[in-house]
Amino acid sequence: PCVPVYDDQGRLVHTNTCMKGTTQDNWETAGAIAGGAAAVAGLTMGIIALSK
Repeated sequence: PCVPVYDDQGRLVHTNTCMKGTTQDNWETAGAIAGGAAAVAGLTMGIIALSK
């Protein structure tokens, strides 16, 4: 679902790639998704390593 999100100055923040923003917005969104996925993967690997 595409939910409009506003920052503290009332500007619309592009949180989903389905919201047509500029190419830069799309790259920032992709970067945030990739960063989040990397963080989750790192956390998961750390838990697996600790549990052995």
